[in-house]
Amino acid sequence: MPHRFSTNVRPLVIASLAVWSPCLIAAARGQPEQPPTVPAAAPELTVSPDRPSFSDGCGFTPVGHLSLETGYTFTFRNRDGVETQRHNGPELLARFGLIDDRLELRVTSAGYVWSRSDSGSGGFDSTAGWSDLALGAKVKLLDQDGAVPKLCFEGLTTVGGGSDAISSQIAEPTLKLIASYDTGDLLWRALYRGHARR
Repeated sequence: MPHRFSTNVRPLVIASLAVWSPCLIAAARGQPEQPPTVPAAAPELTVSPDRPSFSDGCGFTPVGHLSLETGYTFTFRNRDGVETQRHNGPELLARFGLIDDRLELRVTSAGYVWSRSDSGSGGFDSTAGWSDLALGAKVKLLDQDGAVPKLCFEGLTTVGGGSDAISSQIAEPTLKLIASYDTGDLLWRALYRGHARR
């Protein structure tokens, strides 16, 4: 028995008219058809994160973007038989770009701090609380030029709002001069040559 196929062509006709009607109208008016405009590609963004509470670099957050970095730090110290343990977290570093590759605002905190150390009598002394919040900015001073590294200046200050057991409860400013040098692929070439000679 032969199979019968039924096809509703009405949706196809409507879709074809919707697609071609602007071209037909433009041709009837004697106007050349304009090619569709393709939106320009967004510029490539470079993200250069710092390491909260460890080190800061000369990278900047793109203009109008907010960068959030977080982490956890555990510190164990044994000096002359006295053990100390310290936990920080969640650490926070918020950065907002104001001027492209030139200026950013920064907010940072070590989060909640819990510390325990030997009391010297077989027990432990513990302290815990929220660390202070610090506000600041980072600005570029010089671009890398030949042997001269890229130089940045960072200033920030705590606001004295942490817990009594952790924070000094006063503003404590900090100033940093940061240098960075981009070696490009020179280091990788040197490592590759050293490996190839083996």
